[in-house]
Amino acid sequence: MYRAPVKAALSLLFLALGACDDDPPAKKAAEPAPVASVARALGIDAGELEPSVDPPAPAGDLKAELEAFTTVDACVAQRAAGDPVVGDALEAIGYDTLVRDACRLLDAAKNRDAKRCGDIIASTLKARCEASVAELAGKPEACPFDVPSRAELGRDATCLALATQDASLCNAALDRTARVTCAALATHDAAPCQKLPARADQLRCARDEQRWAAVLPVADAPPRAAGAASGKVTLTGDAGAFASDAFTLDLSRGVVVLDRIDGAHVVVGSLSKGGGGFLAASPNAPKTLAFELVVPTDPKKAHLERAQLDVPGHSPVDVEGSRAGAVVVHVSKLEKRRGGAVEVTLEGTLAEGIAVKAEVTTFVRDTVTASAMLGPPRAADPGGMR
Repeated sequence: MYRAPVKAALSLLFLALGACDDDPPAKKAAEPAPVASVARALGIDAGELEPSVDPPAPAGDLKAELEAFTTVDACVAQRAAGDPVVGDALEAIGYDTLVRDACRLLDAAKNRDAKRCGDIIASTLKARCEASVAELAGKPEACPFDVPSRAELGRDATCLALATQDASLCNAALDRTARVTCAALATHDAAPCQKLPARADQLRCARDEQRWAAVLPVADAPPRAAGAASGKVTLTGDAGAFASDAFTLDLSRGVVVLDRIDGAHVVVGSLSKGGGGFLAASPNAPKTLAFELVVPTDPKKAHLERAQLDVPGHSPVDVEGSRAGAVVVHVSKLEKRRGGAVEVTLEGTLAEGIAVKAEVTTFVRDTVTASAMLGPPRAADPGGMR
């Protein structure tokens, strides 16, 4: 239970927040402060502000472990004698090959062979195994995809950054914790870990940096040719929700470039596979625009393939075909490589009474070939080679 001074401090904080209702919205939300800083300001222990989690495992010596590894069976025999309480928990959840799967990761990493990850049961551990192989071998094409069934969404950003030794690609990681941890691993500097809000994340970040420092080369973070990622959309409509308005696009994670027979496909934002549907967006939802561009060898012939516009209280606007083709696309820059600059503008009518102008500056976080989207052939597939 909080002490009286803490209750008073929290009350003042809530009153202050309530008084901000009439202020103009901030351009960008501030990063949350570390829990320890908030705790000091309130005069309480930091443990009262965040849930208790298990401490991170010891960093150990990954380089020595890889050098000493011989076989999966020998590794299991060496490490199977764990804590009986943890053993009970693993038995209860039915994961009785956890130690063997952990040893398979070492086996794959030492031999730089992702095929040895194939028998790992847990999908997240299998992906971590594949990423470890790609990072240690310096082969970004071998990095696992964020969503295995949707290669068009690109590969794991941390794996790409470490495999290419380009710390700037850490900006494409999914959240702040992943971005900071990626940068710590790439640059061999755990100092940024202390800026993470949760103490548990700080410790895990520092532990990972210490564990991987001896097996990963130090990456540089060269400045990109493009400016900071930014996106601005201006809508012009007859009235109501589509009246003249402007909003921003979050392009901080960059974009994925898909190499197809008709040119490079660039997807900006999050496009729904089956279209936006018919239900109106929540009145409290932000305006969003997502679109896919096709850029052939001659960028002057670039065109809009499809677009999806979501406006609060309105049914989604899906644009494709001839209407999409009528939107003017101007590609100022498209460097079809990871970390390359992207600068595009599109302007035109999405639907009757709805005109749009979008200006995009960002970077390429991943490039995906047509063969990668199809995936490797499997002998067991029906009708396939046997």
